[in-house]
Amino acid sequence: MEFSYKLVKNLDRFSSIYRRDGFNTAAYVYFYDVASRITPFSIYRIMRLRADKIAPEFEKLPHGFSIRALTTAEAFDHAEDSRNDMTVAFVQEAVANDETCMGVFNGDQLAAYGWYADKPCHTRRELYVFFGNTHKYQHKGFTYPAYRGRRLHAFGKAYACRYYTRQGYTGIFSIVEAHNLNSLRSNLRMGAEVAGSLYVLMLFDRYRTYRDFGSRQLDCSLGPLDKKLKSSE
Repeated sequence: MEFSYKLVKNLDRFSSIYRRDGFNTAAYVYFYDVASRITPFSIYRIMRLRADKIAPEFEKLPHGFSIRALTTAEAFDHAEDSRNDMTVAFVQEAVANDETCMGVFNGDQLAAYGWYADKPCHTRRELYVFFGNTHKYQHKGFTYPAYRGRRLHAFGKAYACRYYTRQGYTGIFSIVEAHNLNSLRSNLRMGAEVAGSLYVLMLFDRYRTYRDFGSRQLDCSLGPLDKKLKSSE
């Protein structure tokens, strides 16, 4: 029964991609999913946003919304609500790493948020994102279901980019898995560019990684926190 449910769900997904993006894109996503199940690997695109490249439509927030950094107490308060996709353990780790949570508010109601870091940051499994000191790293973006479709995450990201540019940063970046078409499309729509790619393969219980020329220019890489991994440049 579970296999049948997953099969139908996947077929619906690929059918939707085919109707929207064509056969080649649907085939790419399908084979990516299949291959990653056989041999654990991931391909990430580095999506970089600079203040001078932000699309004009994201210059001004919709009426009634505002953006600001959450206090530590506010972040922990929101973490106690399971609807917020933010656990207490995550907030503890983020606060210990001196990260900032930028929130989009509708009045007093938190509608969307994203976290920003300038130190090595945990991403998934045992992997951390490492990067230079010219950009802020954005991750853990979330929009509440009632506010989805209004592109609030993009507005929040645009605000953060302008804010950190004034602080002396070149811009902000995030990493998006290569088959996450909706996220890639959202980043491109707001003015971000694909600045590089990161490749991760689990082989013989160890991570093998590769980063292309663009990611090396950003001094961006993936690996365990102790960096004891075999890496190809």
